[in-house]
Amino acid sequence: MIDNFSYFSGSAGEFTRQGGVLAYYEICSASWSKTVQSSNGTMGPYSFSGTQWVSYDDVPMVKRKAEYIKKMGLGGGMIWALDFDDFTNTCGQGKYPLLTALSKTLRY
Repeated sequence: MIDNFSYFSGSAGEFTRQGGVLAYYEICSASWSKTVQSSNGTMGPYSFSGTQWVSYDDVPMVKRKAEYIKKMGLGGGMIWALDFDDFTNTCGQGKYPLLTALSKTLRY
């Protein structure tokens, strides 16, 4: 039995520094061989390069989930960690694009 979790996790991000954990700004600024988007919008994107693979929510997926929250009459949404959003506009979508998408979609 292998008891070292890092054996199974992805490479650590430059800023998050933990295997298997990447912030949105680390994902969007990385050089991935391929990024796959679901054609019907039912799954968030995933990217891969070599042996590294990451699944994540982008702005369209956050909006879709926020619409579901509204449709179901739920009390709100949650962001796992504010500092994992793109707070410096590295991705070119403005500051805090995920939090902004959630907030704007839930407000209207």
